[in-house]
Amino acid sequence: MKPNLRQRPWARIVVGLVCVLALTLLAACGSQVVILAQGGAFRPSGAHHMQRHVAQDLTVQYTRDVANAYSVNTPLTGLNDIIEDQNFFYTIQDKNDNVLASGGTEGASQATWSETIQISDGRDVQTVRQTFDSERKMQDFLNNLYENYDDVEVMEETATEDVTESTYYVLVAQCTTYGTERTVTVNGALRSDLIDEGYAYESLNNLATLLAYQTPLVAGTIFGGVLALLCLLFLLWPDPVWPGVEEETDEAGDLPGLCRRRPWLDRAVPTDLLVIVAGIVLLCCAAALSDDLNYQFMPGNTIAAALVGSLIFLPTLCSLVRRGREGALGENLLFRRLLHPFGRFFRWMGGGIRETVQKLPLFWQAGLLFVGFGFLELLCLLGVWNSGAGMALLWLLLKVVELIFFIRLVLQLIHLQAGGQKLTQGDLNYQLPLEKLHGPFRAHGEALNNVRQGIQHAVEEQMKSERMKTELITNVSHDIKTPLTSIINYVDILSKEGDLSDKEAEYLGVLQRQSARLKKLIEDLIEASKASTGNLEVHMEPTDVEMLLEQALGEFEERLAACKLQPVVTNYLTKKYGAQADCHVMADGRHLWRVFDNLIGNIIKYAQPNSRVYIDIDEAEPGEITVTFKNISKEPLNISGDELKERFVRGDRSRNTEGNGLGLSIAQSLMELQNGKVEIMIDGDLFKVVLLLKTGNCKN
Repeated sequence: MKPNLRQRPWARIVVGLVCVLALTLLAACGSQVVILAQGGAFRPSGAHHMQRHVAQDLTVQYTRDVANAYSVNTPLTGLNDIIEDQNFFYTIQDKNDNVLASGGTEGASQATWSETIQISDGRDVQTVRQTFDSERKMQDFLNNLYENYDDVEVMEETATEDVTESTYYVLVAQCTTYGTERTVTVNGALRSDLIDEGYAYESLNNLATLLAYQTPLVAGTIFGGVLALLCLLFLLWPDPVWPGVEEETDEAGDLPGLCRRRPWLDRAVPTDLLVIVAGIVLLCCAAALSDDLNYQFMPGNTIAAALVGSLIFLPTLCSLVRRGREGALGENLLFRRLLHPFGRFFRWMGGGIRETVQKLPLFWQAGLLFVGFGFLELLCLLGVWNSGAGMALLWLLLKVVELIFFIRLVLQLIHLQAGGQKLTQGDLNYQLPLEKLHGPFRAHGEALNNVRQGIQHAVEEQMKSERMKTELITNVSHDIKTPLTSIINYVDILSKEGDLSDKEAEYLGVLQRQSARLKKLIEDLIEASKASTGNLEVHMEPTDVEMLLEQALGEFEERLAACKLQPVVTNYLTKKYGAQADCHVMADGRHLWRVFDNLIGNIIKYAQPNSRVYIDIDEAEPGEITVTFKNISKEPLNISGDELKERFVRGDRSRNTEGNGLGLSIAQSLMELQNGKVEIMIDGDLFKVVLLLKTGNCKN
């Protein structure tokens, strides 16, 4: 891939310089626009409003300067000692409106301000030095000083010995007495007709210039902002990665683009140091640009501050973007470097302690934890008994730590419980997150994951074995079917010969019956294989279960009569909802017919002759229909219902009948394909099969 314009070095350099100039223009003009906006220059009467705003700001500043000076040094001797601006005048009055001091030239004012302050008439400071022959007398004297003076500062307190071996206590203290406080009001005003000198005149004159250029300033701000935004998008927008196209890299292995390389700034300067230094410089530049009393039109310091801020802002932003895209914001940190030696020591010490504790049994770990917390609580309680509130707060803090530890322990147990529930529910794809577990709980989590993997492996092996068995049955059945068809055809041809003896005719009859039985077995094997693997097509549609059942019984009418079996069909839905009841089930008619065929055929083979066969249609619950087949077995049933649903398992252990043990297994597989169930219940000689089907529409 050829580099585009954004990836060429000369284009990045040019756009970078243009971006710096645009940011400088934006900052320089924008700061002046902000000053105009704060002063209300963009209002309908903006010029007049801003002039009043600036005059008020200057008056407030001058008045507060006079108030501060008067509160420290009274009386004031003159205005020039405080404010070097003859356009400002002031008066200081007491609570009775008596003028205490004044200054400046009076005139019509365009802005006024008042400050009410409390001042002291003065203070008396003296140093006291006294010698005592006992410590008690010195303490009494010091207490007397505290009672009689507003402020007492002990400068020296010593004990000396002279040649007579007498002990003297020396006290040196500074005592201060403050005068009576009183309230005064400082009133300040700015002249309407300004004298051509002073800061107020210069500020208002510069304001007129600023107002005259407000349109170019707004235009410069908008142009600089738009141009800076376009340049930043050019520099910072990532290059697209097209599918199937590998990005080219340079010789150093870096991706092209201004903000996708790793220059010296990213490698050498830590992220936190870069942010701190850039932040300090940008704050200084912002302070220089946001002076609301600097009403000047594009002064040199404003342009310099804007240029310095732009030169710092652009490289810092590009560097942070590069580090963020590479996920390296937290890698190169000065704070981490400074704490690395201490961190390594604490990690070594903590690792040794943790390894020692982890080698202990869980019982002893819990015991050590209990003893440790108990000892700390004992210390806290003793501290509370002796010192009160401080140790009580420490005890509460300890309880908070215990609560956090207990919550963390409970959360780990919850994660383990959730993993066990997922495992018991058969979700073998669930992986217990080990990063949320620690210590013995992590080992237990790893054991659960290993159990899951073992079960998953066993299930996969079982499914593989089942598939191999099914494929073997299918392939062998298909291989047998072809020669079997030839045998059946030739037997049929021989049976049509007219000159056969009785013995030959008997042998041919046996061959016909056994070949037909073998053909039925092969067909059942193939169907069982397809049903168990889900290879049968299923077309779910509303099916009248009563009509389908009557058709199936009609097909077996002669065989039922030959076995002297009397079917009794009862539709309980008709009894519940009347003669108009029409209940359908969502099923595949062909597969449901095969289920009925297998069950009725099973009844003919194993039911007691000269008995009744009860077939009931009922509603189990809303949305479900049951079809129940009940008959009396002619042979003892020494087997469970679940075993009968397995392949090649017959209720006739003596194998006197012609069954192959696939009928119920096929019925179960076909019912599962239709979202149904098969339940088999055995009570003595009573054999009952319940089919559970979902209803499509049930009209009452």
